[in-house]
Parts: sequence; structure tokens; C-alpha cells
Amino acid sequence: YTDADLDRLRFIRRAQHLGFSLADIGAVLAEAERGGVPCPQVRAILQQRLHETHRQIDDLNRLRDRMQQALAAWSALPDQAPHGDAICHLIESLRLED
Repeated sequence: YTDADLDRLRFIRRAQHLGFSLADIGAVLAEAERGGVPCPQVRAILQQRLHETHRQIDDLNRLRDRMQQALAAWSALPDQAPHGDAICHLIESLRLED
């Protein structure tokens, strides 16, 4: 590998470390190869990734809360074998949010 190849690989690894997808990195590299300034594009991509990450964290926090609530509610319920149309009464006892 040439020094330029190694520099490019290091750039790709750094970008991946920040959450850039390979498609994102390709677009940044293409902009640089055209002689453009990729920094505004990099900022915009990272801002979008940050927004997505916050949304995912919020979603995971809500899931964690639902899991904790289910375990707390189920702690007093007895185990039951499946019967009729019931598969697992614990899951079937949950009320879904609209």
C-alpha cells in the first residue's frame, strides 16, 4: 500500500468511528476528489447522525421502561402452561399503547 492508500484507510476508519456509513464516506471522498470542500457536508451528515442517535436512545429508553414495567407486573403472576388459544399469559396480559 502507498502512503496515500494508508491515509485514505485511516480517514475511512475515523469517519466510521464517528458513525458515518460507507455511503456517507464515499460521498465525502467524492466531493474531495472533485476539488470541493467536504466540511459542510461532513457537518451536515454528523448532525443528522447525532439526531438519529438521540432518537434511537430515546426509543431504547422507552423499551427499557416497558421491559422493567412488565417484569414488575409479572413478578406476582404465577407460571401457567399454554391452554386453548393462550401461548404465554404474561405477554398476553400486556396492554399495548396506541
